[in-house]
Amino acid sequence: MNQYAIAALLTSVFALILGLFVLNKNTRNKTNVIFFLFCLSISLWSICLFGNIVASDAIWALIWVRFLHVFAIFIPAFFLHFSFQLIGNVEKKIRALATIYAICGIFVILNISSFLVGVQFKPNFNFFVADPKAVYPLYVLVFIGIVLYSYLELFLAHKEFSGLKKIQIRYLIMATLIGWSGGVTNFLINYNVKIFPLYPFGNYTIVLYVVLLVYVILRHRLMDIEVIIKKGFIYSVLIASVFAVYSFSLLALQTIFQGLGFNP
Repeated sequence: MNQYAIAALLTSVFALILGLFVLNKNTRNKTNVIFFLFCLSISLWSICLFGNIVASDAIWALIWVRFLHVFAIFIPAFFLHFSFQLIGNVEKKIRALATIYAICGIFVILNISSFLVGVQFKPNFNFFVADPKAVYPLYVLVFIGIVLYSYLELFLAHKEFSGLKKIQIRYLIMATLIGWSGGVTNFLINYNVKIFPLYPFGNYTIVLYVVLLVYVILRHRLMDIEVIIKKGFIYSVLIASVFAVYSFSLLALQTIFQGLGFNP
């Protein structure tokens, strides 16, 4: 199993755990629910990506690719919705939000109707990769456009707010930028563009984003979640986190050296 597949599997698990943790704290809070849907869409996209990577034939690969795009289509929409919910302007932006969800629905139909993607085995990656169809470039532009629109709203809100809310928005921007920076590189793979270390390590930034967001939730009460944790538990989590980062760093370095021709 290569690093790309491992990163996809870890992303799915970490995102789902984070989403469930936030939802469990307040199932009636709309902000928590939308954030859960955002994490769930990332988790389902990532587990389908894992299935796509390990698929043994084109039929199964196509099934996984179609499913992963259904979930991927809604990732930026949920992020925008969560951003609106966090800064408290959902009612003012309800038409824009409804339009974006409608556009996402159209892309889902295009995906099911085979106008968005197919699959093709690409030796450059050694698995069946999503093969972009005619409307795929438009989908990429819309995806990136929604994300940029979300950050515009967050940056404007960051200027308006002060105190804790300002800090929450600042850390949210920082954490999610790290996640998007690696996540959007998956578009390059579909166009047979292989740039090291973006492939195979780009998706690890999504895992890092989840870890950073957990910090924001615990330290700065993002979404009004207050958690009281004993010191012993904190130390245990820190030790486990350091060990996990150390282990994956060793795996990453091993893959890098092997790619450069060094076999210890």
